[in-house]
Amino acid sequence: MAKSKKSTKKKEGKDKPKRKTITSVVLAYLDKKPQAETMEIYNAIVAAGFPTTKFNKSHLAWYKHQIRKGKLKLPSGRDLPKKITTKKDKAAKSTKKDKTDKKTKKAKKSKK
Repeated sequence: MAKSKKSTKKKEGKDKPKRKTITSVVLAYLDKKPQAETMEIYNAIVAAGFPTTKFNKSHLAWYKHQIRKGKLKLPSGRDLPKKITTKKDKAAKSTKKDKTDKKTKKAKKSKK
């Protein structure tokens, strides 16, 4: 009879939900939106569940690198894009493009 009591305890332990971790939170959000707007979004999401965390940009880069190496997997099983850009990156690229366009236009006018 003592054996049956032990086996019920083990079964009860298996029914518990998995513990929420920073890794699971970050991977779930990366799976939903790999092209996130800013780092502040990741900080807010992680801080909501883990208020004392020191999560920063280098941690996010580490998670992305581990996914690309295959050591971590996104919940959906898909891969990350080769390059993940933020809105800030896109804005910086567009201003650089505008500057180079102006330079090439000036160069073309001076040749004529």
